[in-house]
Amino acid sequence: MRRFSLLALLSAALLFSTMPCVAAESGSASHKLAFVNVSRILKFTPQVKAIEAVLKAGYEKRESELNLREERLNQLKKELKSQRDTLDVNKRTELERDILVKARRLKTARIEMEEDIALQKNEEMNRLRLLIAEVIESIAKEQNIDMVFEAGVVYVSDRVDISDQILQRLKERHAEEEPDTVSGKK
Repeated sequence: MRRFSLLALLSAALLFSTMPCVAAESGSASHKLAFVNVSRILKFTPQVKAIEAVLKAGYEKRESELNLREERLNQLKKELKSQRDTLDVNKRTELERDILVKARRLKTARIEMEEDIALQKNEEMNRLRLLIAEVIESIAKEQNIDMVFEAGVVYVSDRVDISDQILQRLKERHAEEEPDTVSGKK
């Protein structure tokens, strides 16, 4: 079913791009098509780098705290290893239990931090995708483009690829933003 819909979409695009349309009032006109390589835009747009920088800055303190906790845990492990034979059974068991609890808490804290980072990154990337869609729509309207394709295209000539224009507009928007904002959010 999915293959059929993709084939239908490509057939319609081919039909619209090669066959003139009869306009009700003005004779004939053809449809104008364009293509945008969103993965390339996401790779080169400055907004992605800004998102990564904000995320890194926001979680550096938390990461350093976790690293400090890991160092302390490693010290306890070394202490246990070096004193294993000299400690009485109760002290050794207590130290082993303490190490185990701290290791679990550290692992949980790292997982929580990674989940928080992923969630925030997804939120910021969704905002960026909305901005990209807004820019695509704006350029399409300015250039009277009838349809913009983003995926499922086998071949694209440079003539219809408007990715560079989208990138340029995103760079201009980024330059206009305040230094501490991300993906158009002020």
